Amino acid sequence: MVRPEILYANYPYLTSGSVTMQNHFDRLFDDLGIGELNSVVEIGSNDGKMLAHWRNRKPTLKVVGIDPARNLSSLAFGRNIGTVVSVFNREAAKAADAIKPELVIARHVFCTSTTGKNSLSLWRSWADQKPGTSSKSRTCASFWTISNSTPFTTNT
Repeated sequence: MVRPEILYANYPYLTSGSVTMQNHFDRLFDDLGIGELNSVVEIGSNDGKMLAHWRNRKPTLKVVGIDPARNLSSLAFGRNIGTVVSVFNREAAKAADAIKPELVIARHVFCTSTTGKNSLSLWRSWADQKPGTSSKSRTCASFWTISNSTPFTTNT
């Protein structure tokens, strides 16, 4: 495992802005029912393109990203996407809780986790124990396949 301070010091991968990726963001928005929600947190938000796309579709949507790459987080800030610059941990979860997320999404982040199984446990317990959120609160992650409504979600 590469230490996060080395891996994310100047992280080179940017989220694609292609039509294919925009269509993917639209499909997730529709499939996950984001139009019905008030708030979303994305773990591993990269440069904030997906959250920005969703907020363009629903301007009142509150969004927060969590990403350890300072260079990419600055691009997210430029898109007016609030971002916790950190690996996902308890402190990052607490900071993101400020918007009382109804959906927590994590895509393609498990392989870069520094705590492996502990991150999965933290993600799940964080989503399960958010006081004051609506009954619609749920988590979404690419490695969970438990589903009540779509192949990508589990209601919590």
